[in-house]
Amino acid sequence: MADGPPVAGSLLARLKSETSHLHSRIEQVVPLLRPELDRPAYRRYLERLLGYLRPIEAMLAGFAASWAEYGLDFEARRKTQLIEHDLLALGRSPEDLSALPLCADLPAARSLDEAWGCLYVLEGSTLGGQVLLRTLGPRLHLSRSDGLSFLSGYGERTGATWKAFAAAVGDFDAGGCDRPAVVRGACETFATQMAWLAGGQEGV
Repeated sequence: MADGPPVAGSLLARLKSETSHLHSRIEQVVPLLRPELDRPAYRRYLERLLGYLRPIEAMLAGFAASWAEYGLDFEARRKTQLIEHDLLALGRSPEDLSALPLCADLPAARSLDEAWGCLYVLEGSTLGGQVLLRTLGPRLHLSRSDGLSFLSGYGERTGATWKAFAAAVGDFDAGGCDRPAVVRGACETFATQMAWLAGGQEGV
């Protein structure tokens, strides 16, 4: 998930270690590497993912001021607008997007510590997107401007943006955070996202 291995004993290292089983499991419900994936299936996946990201990003926006203290601009890290752009490019209308179902079973994020765990999962997905981009672009005949903006993440800035996030996590940890709560937030995010994506597998 990280750009280079996290420092042993760090909060990032603990997050990676204690969520590795969930990371492996969620890959089983994400259809992007399946050989039978076509444009309609890819579009359905993006629709389902948007139904998860819309509410969780709205919830996490409540922590934006706290994250700004660590140099993170949460608004600049939102992914919903990228998926919306992709779906419009793939033929959906604004009305279609407004009618999509939204996930109600979200991680609790009862504290800033748990919210950091949620953000860890969302930010880590941008690195995986870079790998998928190289595969799906040629297969689906799509580019960043016409369907792959979400997988493109931050583009050429993806590595630097992850490093900035990792540094912010280190600063938060150095201030005496509740590490188990951060891990709990990450695990709940993986688990709820996996359950939501698995519920939309029909026809994928």
